[in-house]
Amino acid sequence: MTARASGAWVGLCSLAMFAASAEADPIPVLTVSVRDRGPTAAQVASVAGALGPEAQSGEALSRELLARFGRYAPQEDVLRPQREAIAAGETALFAQGRPAGRRRLQPALTAMEAAPDALELQENNRAAYLKGLFLMARIAHEDRRPEEAETWLRRAFAFDPWWMPSDYDCPLRFRPIVARLRPPSVASAPDASGTLSVRAPREGCTVSVDDARSPSTAQTVEQSLPARTHRVSLRCGEASRVRTVTVAAGRSTSLSLDPRLDALLRVAGLPGLNYPTAPESPAVVISDAAAVGSALGATRVVLLSGDRPMVVDVRRGELVHDEMSAQVERALGVGHGLPATVNQPPAVDPRVDVRPAPPSRGPGVGPWILMGAGVASLAAGGVLFYLRGAPLDTFERLCPDGDCGDSVSSEEQTAHDDASLYTTLSFVAGGVGVAAIAGGALWYALAPRRAEGTALRVTPWTTVTSGGVSLHAQF
Repeated sequence: MTARASGAWVGLCSLAMFAASAEADPIPVLTVSVRDRGPTAAQVASVAGALGPEAQSGEALSRELLARFGRYAPQEDVLRPQREAIAAGETALFAQGRPAGRRRLQPALTAMEAAPDALELQENNRAAYLKGLFLMARIAHEDRRPEEAETWLRRAFAFDPWWMPSDYDCPLRFRPIVARLRPPSVASAPDASGTLSVRAPREGCTVSVDDARSPSTAQTVEQSLPARTHRVSLRCGEASRVRTVTVAAGRSTSLSLDPRLDALLRVAGLPGLNYPTAPESPAVVISDAAAVGSALGATRVVLLSGDRPMVVDVRRGELVHDEMSAQVERALGVGHGLPATVNQPPAVDPRVDVRPAPPSRGPGVGPWILMGAGVASLAAGGVLFYLRGAPLDTFERLCPDGDCGDSVSSEEQTAHDDASLYTTLSFVAGGVGVAAIAGGALWYALAPRRAEGTALRVTPWTTVTSGGVSLHAQF
């Protein structure tokens, strides 16, 4: 082979390898944690390094997850004081003048910008922020500061290109400036619309588009929306992440949301799945990982937890046992990647019998407790039989031979009833006592016992300075 042909061959091979690497699927390395307890950053870095440039972990994976799964709006209303300050600033502007309005509005706007998730993902915060920006622009315009007024308006349009102040808020003399600064693509866009189809994991969920809830709770909800970018979330008992979806004019856009998976997904720190309690089975974790991998466009996902690492086939939703899984195990020093450590058993003096004592089997204290309760019941029966004597004597004295005549007095009836009651109670207590004693004795007699054997064992032993034999006898 000539040098020129050899060089061409090397070039073709290099080009093929480059094309293969360019088309290689990403391999997300997800952590699996239970109550925020999972693998360490060093373990994730070790696996990512072993898998090469196709591995996605850390900040790179977090960016991908945010792009595919969106962000959470905070559950707490963290910007409520700022909304109230903007409302108070509007009141102060018209009641006390422009300086009073500026003093209240500007700090509130700065504080809102410091909480981007709450500002961008909650419609009430967005509306208050845009109103505050417009009021600051109006104050600057009336103070004869046109450049500052335009700066405030540009910030408003950069935040939401489709925003326009209402005719009530915007004076006639200020409207030309607002129209001039509005983005040209938005100002000239026709009133076109498209269709957005949102699929929930089950029926009974509520779809929200730009924080406006749909009245339908079907599993799939379709809406006709203006052709622009919208914010979509889903609530099935818990809120999903907020997705940003662009609806094209005359086209249908589909979106599937699963609030359960969104709640498990952690995008900050070590990205992965964080379960509040231990999953019911590994199949649950594998299914969740396959769903995340499918959203990321990956064919395989590596899961790292406190146990053995797992490689999941996204299409089949199954574990993979091949060279990649072995490579991951070698990176973590588990499985067949490293030889098992052999521990030598500790030296044992042969004169000492270290065998565990045979388990004791017998009736225990149960029969004795039962028979003790029987004896106490018999004693109670005897006391009750003794107490019947006094009312019985009284009855026999008042009614000799049991004949009380034609009429029975209250004293005679009371003596008769007391004697009958004590007699009944004494027989009941006595019967319970006899039954308890008999049951305890039967329990003791039938309970299994360890067979006691006789064993004799002779063991020779030696040390550095002495020797002999040990005699072990068991009777």
